[in-house]
Amino acid sequence: MLGVKTKRTPIGGDVANNIRDALARVATGQLNERDRASVERSKKILDQYEVRWIGLNGKEI
Repeated sequence: MLGVKTKRTPIGGDVANNIRDALARVATGQLNERDRASVERSKKILDQYEVRWIGLNGKEI
């Protein structure tokens, strides 16, 4: 993660390759069927909630 100092070994192998591939597809707009299904699932979940941002002063932003 950016901005976090850690002594953990960075991810590699298939996991890292899958993440890089997914990022490239998103950046170019060439989503595969699994990516599109994930987007639709996320939209359905997010439609169930309403977010209100409240500042430290207790007023809605």
